[in-house]
Formats: sequence, structure tokens, C-alpha cells
Amino acid sequence: SVSVATVQREIIKVDPLTGAPADVEEFEALKAEEARLRNMRQGLVKRLDKLNTLCEELQNLYLYRQNIEGNFANQEKLDLDTISTLTTTA
Repeated sequence: SVSVATVQREIIKVDPLTGAPADVEEFEALKAEEARLRNMRQGLVKRLDKLNTLCEELQNLYLYRQNIEGNFANQEKLDLDTISTLTTTA
């Protein structure tokens, strides 16, 4: 007969869902894959943060450009008003 201690030593890893003995090599491979995916996720989160920062900077540049274009349009209107005032008074 086999003692309980011997059986427990042989079953190093168990499947958490079924409680059945798990293949140790498969378990280690899954742990390695999980670590790889976790690292990949962290890398993607960093890239996403960088992309969000770039999007904010781009939006600020767009607003800045609109502001400058608005200032030019106002200046052109002032210039036209000045010209029309000068021509009507002349």
C-alpha cells in the first residue's frame, strides 16, 4: 500500500479547478506564459500612456494653431476696415 505522505509528495501541483494532479511541465509553461503576458501588458500600458500624452500635445498644438489663425483673421479684418475707412474719408 502507498502512504498518504508518498502520494502528497508525488502530487506537487494540482489543477485548481478540478483538484486533479496537474502536469508540472505544463504548469511551469503556463506560469512562464503568464509572466510574459504580464510584461507585455505593462509594456502596452506604458505605450498607451505615452500615446495619450502625445494626443494631448497634438490637441494643444491644434488649439494653438486655431488661436493664431483666429488672430490673423481678426488682424485682416482690422486691416480691411482701416483701408475702407481710409478710402471713404479720402
